[in-house]
Amino acid sequence: MQQPRNVAGWRVAAFLIDFLTCAVIVVGSWFALTTTKPGSCSDYLGNGGIDIGDSCRGFTEDQAANQTVFVILLIAVPLLIWWILPALKGTSPGHAAVGVKIVKEDGTPPGLARGLLRAFFLFLLDVGLVGLIVMLATERKQRVGDLVAGTFGVPKDWQGVVPKAGAVAPGGQFAPTSGWDAPATNAPPQPLPAGATRADWYPDPHGQARLRYWDGQRWTEHTSN
Repeated sequence: MQQPRNVAGWRVAAFLIDFLTCAVIVVGSWFALTTTKPGSCSDYLGNGGIDIGDSCRGFTEDQAANQTVFVILLIAVPLLIWWILPALKGTSPGHAAVGVKIVKEDGTPPGLARGLLRAFFLFLLDVGLVGLIVMLATERKQRVGDLVAGTFGVPKDWQGVVPKAGAVAPGGQFAPTSGWDAPATNAPPQPLPAGATRADWYPDPHGQARLRYWDGQRWTEHTSN
């Protein structure tokens, strides 16, 4: 059984990797599609270039096609990284690198509508301390965009539904076979008489869920499907 893992920190790392990936592609494309000319960019009215040393780098009059390609990339790359890939595949370059994926509560990719909400709130509220504080404060480690869209960051090998908030024991961890804040365990035979074993998550003896929490004396109402 995989050991528990809190994904909040990894999600921050994923965003930084995505940002660097986007920056490298956009900046690299700009350099590949532009031309360096002698003198200052102010000498070329309407050039819209950038002064680099004693030269001006930008699009020349005969590079209208290059400029169009760059504008398309400038729009398409961020949309692909922060909307399309997470929405349809539950991943992005950053999420893939750190081993995290984005899912709905049923464990499937968010879809385009939810993905768009996540991306919108990412740049509206979640960039910076607001998103980090909200993610650390919520039981299921959701930033504002996740709360609005009903999505979650989980380990990449997660299978099945995401447990309900409050349906697990406190502790701040995350285990794909036990749910939020639940320790990994080797389940003993069931049912368990009162006081027979330590508090932990075990297969539900009532057959109403995959796991039910045993508080050391009795079965509780806390379950994980």
